[in-house]
Amino acid sequence: MSIAFFIISFTRTKSYTIMKYYLQLLFVFILIKNMNAQVSFVNGAESVEYDAVNNKYIASSPSDNKIYNVVKGGTPTTLVSPVSAPYGMVCIGNNVYVCTNGDVKGYNTTTGTQMFHSIIGGTFLNGICTDGSGFLYVTDFNAKRIYKVNLSTSTSSVFASTGTKTPNGILWDASAGRLVYCTWGTNAGLFAVNMSDSTVSSIRTTTFGSFDGVVQDNHHNYYISSWSAQGILKVDSALTSVIQVVSGLSNPADIYYNLATDTLAVPNTSGDSVSFHFFGVVDTTVDTTIDSTNTSIRPANTIQYFNVFQNANNDLICKWASSSKNDLNLNIYSIKGEMILSRKITIAELADGYTTIETNNMSNGIYLFSISDGIYTKTFKTSFQK
Repeated sequence: MSIAFFIISFTRTKSYTIMKYYLQLLFVFILIKNMNAQVSFVNGAESVEYDAVNNKYIASSPSDNKIYNVVKGGTPTTLVSPVSAPYGMVCIGNNVYVCTNGDVKGYNTTTGTQMFHSIIGGTFLNGICTDGSGFLYVTDFNAKRIYKVNLSTSTSSVFASTGTKTPNGILWDASAGRLVYCTWGTNAGLFAVNMSDSTVSSIRTTTFGSFDGVVQDNHHNYYISSWSAQGILKVDSALTSVIQVVSGLSNPADIYYNLATDTLAVPNTSGDSVSFHFFGVVDTTVDTTIDSTNTSIRPANTIQYFNVFQNANNDLICKWASSSKNDLNLNIYSIKGEMILSRKITIAELADGYTTIETNNMSNGIYLFSISDGIYTKTFKTSFQK
């Protein structure tokens, strides 16, 4: 949701444009400090989705009345133009369904051709999701209700009322067979909708405010974008804790969690950008020289740290900290277990504590990196996308 959009669109002066430019530079600097974040510029980015068919991200922009193909670290390209006030989006196969004012429209993600239109008559449709069974669920920010849309007939009906709370982002919680949405305003929270009788119940309250988007990861933890926190909050699957896992954002809006790569994509509405944050860290110590006859206590792990991140040139940087006196060996495997690279760390790299992996011959996907001194091994899983 981007209430600020309506205000900003009427107050963009020359001085505001200059100020906005410097704020963008500051915003980018903050994100660059977070080595797990990449940034792509999209004017007034509101919602971001992943098009699995074409292996690309797409973002909506009410500021431009366009839907963009997002290029990490590059210039976005137009997928759909014009589309009136595009807000929340959801991809199903080769189509993306978009909240546009009071209606929902669908577009082919390859050609941008419109292929669906449901005239709902909402007041401000904002969040949208699918149950995977032929239905969409759409939040109406102003009317405080949730609509159910039939993809086969393009018809819609009011599915639930959210009472006094303003609904924003919404998701289909398949593990629990329910809808979950987050709310705008002070003391924002998470609410669940019972699918059998449309009743609404609070499942998590917070002291944070102005929640925009909500998604889940592979472990059913919730990630929420919050304007009051200017960051991302994480609520564990048991709904017992709320912690902030990303800060320094700029009005983060309708987010997307890529389950295949454990990457959270965040549209920063006031930052005119989409930032990408990796959460799929796997860091385990493995004994590579197991001897069942030797029961003596092993010495302390000599590899204290290992990390991998992608830089602006799309190279992968491996960093480590080790007190081992043995040689270090680096191995890279594909998600299928295929050996991509195996080599010894050079003397110069040992002194620097890092090495650069060129990725010209690497395709997009998930990779497992390991570094070993022959006794101990550290592993790190990361996604790579050009």
